[in-house]
Amino acid sequence: MYTLKKYLAGLLVFFSASCFSLEHLVTFVCTGNTGRSPMAEAIASDYIKKHNFNIVVQSRGVNVDPKEVVPEDGTITVLKLRGH
Repeated sequence: MYTLKKYLAGLLVFFSASCFSLEHLVTFVCTGNTGRSPMAEAIASDYIKKHNFNIVVQSRGVNVDPKEVVPEDGTITVLKLRGH
């Protein structure tokens, strides 16, 4: 069971922008990159496209299993239900 502190530590959002670059980068990070961070990436990407922002979004995992490259079923279901 996740506590709020562990959840927030597992779902880190790094914002980086270079003064020499026209693009801004947002990286969502979770444990395996099959659930929370891909969902956050999809939702953020839709929002960014809808509002025409110049931001690049990506998701990463801190303990990725190379055999698990497809998002979890629950992630896909939730995104489809919410129109993403």
